[in-house]
Amino acid sequence: MADYTARRGAPAFIMENAFSPTSSDDSSASGGDVVALGSDRNWGWGSLRNFNFFIQNCTDENVPLSVRNHYIGLARFFRAYFYFEKVKRYGDVPWIGKALDVEDPDLYKPRDPRTLVMDSVLADLNFACENIILLRLQLLLLILQYR
Repeated sequence: MADYTARRGAPAFIMENAFSPTSSDDSSASGGDVVALGSDRNWGWGSLRNFNFFIQNCTDENVPLSVRNHYIGLARFFRAYFYFEKVKRYGDVPWIGKALDVEDPDLYKPRDPRTLVMDSVLADLNFACENIILLRLQLLLLILQYR
C-alpha cells in the first residue's frame, strides 16, 4: 500500500486502515464529507438569504411585472420548501422574511411558532401557484383537456 499512497493525488480511500475502527478520524477517508443518511449537513440558512435577497431586489421596472412575479414565485416556492424541510426536521424555527446583514439583530431571533411559519409557507405557495407562468399554462391545458 505504501507505494500507492505516496503517489501525488492518490485518493484517501487507498490509505492503510482508512475504514478501520482504529482510524483516528473517520472523515479523513472521505475528505471530510461524512454525513449520516437522512440528515441535514447543518443548520444552514445561506440559501434562505439568497431567496430573500432575490425577492427583495427583484424590482427592475424594465422587466414586465408578470415576469418578475414569475421569478419571485419561484423564489417563494423554494423558500417554502426550505421552511418545510426545516419545520419537518426541527419543529419551531425562526421565520426570516428578509435578507439579513451581518449586523442584523434578527440573526439571533428566537424560534417562531410552527403555525406562524407554516402560514407563511402557505402564503408563499399560494403566491407561487398564482404567479408561476408554467403552472398557469399547465392548469389551463388541463382544464381545456377535460372540457
